[in-house]
Amino acid sequence: MSSSFQPVAQWDHRDITELLRVEPDGTDCFVARRNQPNGNGAVFGGQVLGQSLAAASATVRDRALHSLHGYFLRPGRCDEPVRYRVERTREGRSFTTRRVTGTQGAETIFHMECSFHADEPGWDHQFAIPDVPPPEQLASLDDIAAQLEAGPVRAVLERMHLGFDVRPVDPDHLLTRRHDSTLLLWFRMPNAAEIDDPMVRQHVLAWMSDHWIATAAVVQHKMALPSPDIMIASIDHAMWFHRPCPTGEWLLFAYDSPSAYNGTGLSRALIYAQDGTLVATAVQESLQRPRRRPSIVG
Repeated sequence: MSSSFQPVAQWDHRDITELLRVEPDGTDCFVARRNQPNGNGAVFGGQVLGQSLAAASATVRDRALHSLHGYFLRPGRCDEPVRYRVERTREGRSFTTRRVTGTQGAETIFHMECSFHADEPGWDHQFAIPDVPPPEQLASLDDIAAQLEAGPVRAVLERMHLGFDVRPVDPDHLLTRRHDSTLLLWFRMPNAAEIDDPMVRQHVLAWMSDHWIATAAVVQHKMALPSPDIMIASIDHAMWFHRPCPTGEWLLFAYDSPSAYNGTGLSRALIYAQDGTLVATAVQESLQRPRRRPSIVG
């Protein structure tokens, strides 16, 4: 591998393609030059998902991404580039499979299997989009934060601005404990509207899918927002890409959680375009470890 690349820089939350871009670093090897920290100070899992897909996609032609299954093995360090090695597992008549390994130094932090599918005819059905108000009628996270008193909740909301607009269908779902796991959020990444490549749009959608998804597994037990007395970390992430996705337009993420047990929670997201098209499904299991046991609720 080449050592000519400059040290990694922190993403400025502006151009999403800059964050997810990878550069060749040997045969079927790639390196990323931007990192995005998560709430724990480690590399954000959605960044690794998107960059891994960018590396895999660079070895595939004329087939759309169909699915991914990834495991977060170690926290990534934000001061070091992530390198991705792609293994060309299979070249089939209809499907192409790739295995991607993400490393920092001698440590493997992530690995993923992903599948690409050639176009072919087939049946067509989907779940209907939930009946919710359009995003234009809802308050943004910035608006919600501005109406709150100064304190930890407001501070967390203000830190959630990552270059995209988020509009909760029910703001109280982010601020109070609930008795069900349903969470509905509109997302829009304005600068993604300039992306013409359908495959790059899929990389952006994978990055978006890691935001808030773990929240659905904790809203029945405590506040949905990050808290100093709980540590949440992604364990694994799976995603299926059903239809073309307009990532620069409004997308509705309909979250729920079938189960939480033994320190982990399973969350699901059905992702819809504003016209009602179901574009993708994501499923994630996360570690939910209390830092101070007396604060556990429910």
